Amino acid sequence: MIIKIIIEIIKLMFVPGFTSRRALHKYQKKKIKKHLEYLRIKSEFYKGIGFSNLEELPVINKKIMMDNFEALNTAGINRSEAETLAIESEKSRDFTPQINGITIGLSSGTSGNKSIFLASEKDRIKYVAAIFKKVLFPLKHINTKVALFFRANSNLYESVGSVFIKFKYFDLTKDLSSQIIGLNSFNPHILVAPPTLLNILALKQNEGILDINPDKIISVAEVLEDDVKMRIENSFSQTIHQLYQCTEGFLASTCKYGNLHLHEEFIYFEKKWLDKDKRRFHPVITDFTRTTQAIVRYELNDILQIGSKCKCGSIYTVIESIEGRSDDIFKFEKDDGKEVIVFPDQIRNAIIIASKYVQNYRVIQINKNRITISLLIEVENNYLKEKEKVLKELKGLIESKGIHNVELIFVKWDQPKLYKKFRRIINMSNRKSEEMKYTSSSELEFTIVNKKNFI
Repeated sequence: MIIKIIIEIIKLMFVPGFTSRRALHKYQKKKIKKHLEYLRIKSEFYKGIGFSNLEELPVINKKIMMDNFEALNTAGINRSEAETLAIESEKSRDFTPQINGITIGLSSGTSGNKSIFLASEKDRIKYVAAIFKKVLFPLKHINTKVALFFRANSNLYESVGSVFIKFKYFDLTKDLSSQIIGLNSFNPHILVAPPTLLNILALKQNEGILDINPDKIISVAEVLEDDVKMRIENSFSQTIHQLYQCTEGFLASTCKYGNLHLHEEFIYFEKKWLDKDKRRFHPVITDFTRTTQAIVRYELNDILQIGSKCKCGSIYTVIESIEGRSDDIFKFEKDDGKEVIVFPDQIRNAIIIASKYVQNYRVIQINKNRITISLLIEVENNYLKEKEKVLKELKGLIESKGIHNVELIFVKWDQPKLYKKFRRIINMSNRKSEEMKYTSSSELEFTIVNKKNFI
């Protein structure tokens, strides 16, 4: 397999770059046409649909993909069998088993809904080549050491290991103290981890408990927010890079300037705009390189904010930020009955403006009339004072939208579990069991305002 990987890397590295969007679109059109012809033959799902171009195909999502799992994949993999293997791997922490040479992965995502990832040897080779070109190149060391912190390992990641790269997986479900000892011993050249963990490692580095000097640090799996990014960069004295990767594909990575670019040479992105200014959108993706699991016109519910052209010169679309999921847009009702929405980024900005001493936070919309807030404030600062500042900014944001009759409730800070994807901003308005959990009397600190006197 190593020889195949090297050949694929060489092929990818010597593909000439695109000098214009027009040239890119021409290339994408050609690749998509070829890919759809393949799926028309190999995928039962697309065999039954009459179509002549991409736009005639249905937009799908996670539920549709899982409901039609057997029909969509081209390897004849049974959903029940794949799910059983993936769950057993999660329990045993052994992620090497395959089905007919196909790597099986399980992702709970940030919504808690399971999805299954399939990758053949050919898919894995293409992934490794893409990782090498987008993330690892140029190698500064003959035996580059990469530390990867993930909830679950995979044959997909293990494929990255070669004579040029020494790969070490750190299990996020294990004790952090022992992982830090192992990380110090490994002393990686490249560190890959979720921002929640990178934030902790930055503090440990400042305290002298962690002593590593990686050439590159890459944030994955969660939204990398500006305050966390700055803290990590200050601790390690370098630009923090990002990978935008999910079950559905390797979607974007940062250039040398730290700006996130979509991988449009592998994936075609349609944009479902969420605001009239056309700044925020849902990506509807078609991956024309994956052959085992069809990802065609797949709508992600992530909220991407489009950026301006990058000084690196790349013609690939720049993403200014990944705000989170559309499920976590806060929704309120004005006195006249009209619905008003507040984007996660607007809530983040309010908290950042309010206090520079907030180390972490979580804001949850319980229903249209109630929001809970939990704060982690730097120890040496006045918690009550900083909390009042946050309250003022969030209250001002809500008032500016013409929204009345909303409770803001502060609850005790609960340290997030490292093996679970952490979200700072959550809309739980449709989750009754979670509403009870987050409004239990044992967790309430005190109510700042009530429904009668909020405005």
